[in-house]
Amino acid sequence: MKSIAAFRGLRYDPARVHRLDDVLAPPYDVVGRQHVQAYLTRSRYNVLQLDLGVADPADPVPGRWDEVARRFRDWVDEGVLVPDPRPSVYVFRHRYHLPDGRPGTLTAVFVGLRAGPGGSKAAMGHERTVAAVRGDRLEQLRRCAAQFSPILALVADPELRFQRALEEAASGEPHVEAEAPTGGELALWACPSETPHGRRVLEELARALERSPAVIADGHHRFEAASQYAEEQARLASAAARRREGLYVLAALASLEGGGLSILPVHRVVGPPSAVEPFRMALYEHLMPLHDDEVPVSLRAGLRREGADPAQTAAHVASLRQALSRPVLAVWWGGGRVDYLAVPAKVTQRVGSSGPEFPGVAGDITLLHRGPLAEWRPSTRTVVDGAGAEESRWIRYTSDAREAAAAVDRGEAAAALLLAPVALAEVQEVAQTGKKMPEKSTYFYPKLISGLVLQDLRLPVEAWPPDPA
Repeated sequence: MKSIAAFRGLRYDPARVHRLDDVLAPPYDVVGRQHVQAYLTRSRYNVLQLDLGVADPADPVPGRWDEVARRFRDWVDEGVLVPDPRPSVYVFRHRYHLPDGRPGTLTAVFVGLRAGPGGSKAAMGHERTVAAVRGDRLEQLRRCAAQFSPILALVADPELRFQRALEEAASGEPHVEAEAPTGGELALWACPSETPHGRRVLEELARALERSPAVIADGHHRFEAASQYAEEQARLASAAARRREGLYVLAALASLEGGGLSILPVHRVVGPPSAVEPFRMALYEHLMPLHDDEVPVSLRAGLRREGADPAQTAAHVASLRQALSRPVLAVWWGGGRVDYLAVPAKVTQRVGSSGPEFPGVAGDITLLHRGPLAEWRPSTRTVVDGAGAEESRWIRYTSDAREAAAAVDRGEAAAALLLAPVALAEVQEVAQTGKKMPEKSTYFYPKLISGLVLQDLRLPVEAWPPDPA
């Protein structure tokens, strides 16, 4: 089975959309409900209408896929969205700044990535998903036969051959430039598959995927839904059609080693304020206070337990985790009061040669969800922005330590658990084992921007490498 394909991407016609910035948006699952209207009012053609399933921008109820399917086809018929004439790949660059001000550059390529049952898939996931969100994405595919926001996946590229191919393709004048709605500068290069740049990107990407499948960074729900959709379509197709073509879905692939992607921590905001003491007891069943004499001298000054700053506390947790090589977290109780908790060193040593189930911080998060979070409130439900998600009153997720702490300070939660970020290598290792971390274990940054390229699944693709003549 061929893992990738060039495709005829749909792009906004500049004659109909004079400012590309106005029709771009982050993916549906990272746009807070309070921000949806702001994107929809930028342009009547903003991609978030399609991606979220909004039939009426004045009343942005998500999941209205029948109406959205008609609107999408209208935009294509009217020439608002125009398919490129030839199968292509689309190299893009996003120059951005991390929340702490450090600059970064993400370079990746939009291609068709094979989705399907069993071994025919070209990518592996690392996080559990939520059934309601998967179902919503599956309905979008069934009704619209299109992908409006891309999956993000990482490709093992130790020699940086794939990364160099991307950089060469992005060395000339871009075909499209825009400002990202989340900040930063975007540039896009459309590379037909028969051109030198398009061919080299496809060759290096195919070579990398022969060694190891891609690792999904963002878009687990979209990819699992696409795999189920592929199974449904395969049951309807003839045997010859199944051999000839699979389902290739819109994905952005970046080099694991050189692509410029970052991972932020995902903090947990836990419980109603009335549950402080029960939650404290649950934590102390599994974790113990971290004492100064356990910490390297160079890090002791940062152990502020009164008058602490949440962002500095979260950064210090990351340093402590690296120095101690065992699970460490900070519990924000409100008003600058912090406890640093850790798995005792003797427990870590007792694990012995068997090691934890997951590496590094990935193991810490799993321990937290199977231990104190599970025992304190067994019926864990996930808060996920977007259609079809269940809401819970007792656990929320955010990558912003100040936002997590503020929720406690306002009396909306019992505590905030400030965690270290998972490393890229840990994500790859977990995916290769076939296991899954708890949902919301990673927050990849920057988030891909939707609207640069869309995919009409009814258009044929050019699977790569091409068959011999």
